[in-house]
Amino acid sequence: FPAPAPAAPLVLGSWPGVESDHNRFLPILLGALEAEGVRVVSFPGSGDIRTEGLDALILHWPDKVFWEAKGSAGAAALIAGLLARLAARPRTTKLVWMVHDLQPHDGRWFKRLAWPPYAAALARMADAALLLSSGTRAAVLAAYPALKGKPMEHIWHPAYPGEALDDDARAAVRAALGWGEEVRAYGYCGQLRPYKGVEDLVTAFRALPDPAARLLIAGMPRDGGIAATLQGLAG
Repeated sequence: FPAPAPAAPLVLGSWPGVESDHNRFLPILLGALEAEGVRVVSFPGSGDIRTEGLDALILHWPDKVFWEAKGSAGAAALIAGLLARLAARPRTTKLVWMVHDLQPHDGRWFKRLAWPPYAAALARMADAALLLSSGTRAAVLAAYPALKGKPMEHIWHPAYPGEALDDDARAAVRAALGWGEEVRAYGYCGQLRPYKGVEDLVTAFRALPDPAARLLIAGMPRDGGIAATLQGLAG
């Protein structure tokens, strides 16, 4: 008997794609899928998205349209064009929304005004949703009830591979900070936004009874208020 024909690989579109420098999550996730035989088609911008020939299209951070556009009129045009293309996609192309966030982290008046109807339209059109934790399911459904009854699964956020410092580099960093080998270092690294609770981290850390503990916070403050707050807490 002839051998069965090999199954065609799953063709998955992703916006943004592997070339994105926004978040290391994307090359890790999409690279893992490619290693399992999935053919990934990357769309750098919302205007690049094409749904023909895809088995599924996964959307990450749909508020990226606001980053791509210049001004509210440009963002409105990108949203309208994207929703029109998604509505006209072939029935065989499944739309998957990976809900990284319940809403954009920050933004001016137009983003706050446009996001609710834009996100509600995406929830209605989506065939399935992906989450980063099983514990966020209720919160996602409360924010986007149109996802109720649709397939919903979670995948754990991967760890980001790091680069270990050698002993000479560690010693140089400690010397620059004035820290001896007895110091136990704790760190926070990432953008400084009010919702992340970095102020709570500083407050909790200062309550530690360990005199050898030190906390290093590194990141770009997203507004002057949080920068002033952290500087005050640092004493």
